[in-house]
Amino acid sequence: MFYNSKENILKSVLYLGNGLDGWPTVVHGGTIATILDENMGRLAIENLPERTGVTANLNISYKARLGRDQYIIIEAKYDRLLSSERKAVVEAVIKDHKGKVYSEAKALFVYPKTLKLRTLGEKF
Repeated sequence: MFYNSKENILKSVLYLGNGLDGWPTVVHGGTIATILDENMGRLAIENLPERTGVTANLNISYKARLGRDQYIIIEAKYDRLLSSERKAVVEAVIKDHKGKVYSEAKALFVYPKTLKLRTLGEKF
């Protein structure tokens, strides 16, 4: 995982192995959603109060079948124009090393006023 605080971009490299199938040799859509949510959420909390928050909305477009037994790159970018003090809008893409796009996502993360959340430390 690589974080560029100046550009507010997070990049991760993951290997998708066995046990992630929804259909034989195809990564389950729920696994893809979890990968996107986790990576976008890590970037969002860098920009929310007390470095914590929750997913309010997650929209995913599945562009191509994502097979297992390969490395993927997740690129997440914080949208400064659509975000505010308590809301973080993040977009992300999953692609392979050749640049083929498998999924795209956009999410809204919020810092709730009424719910007391545990503050995360410096490391995520």
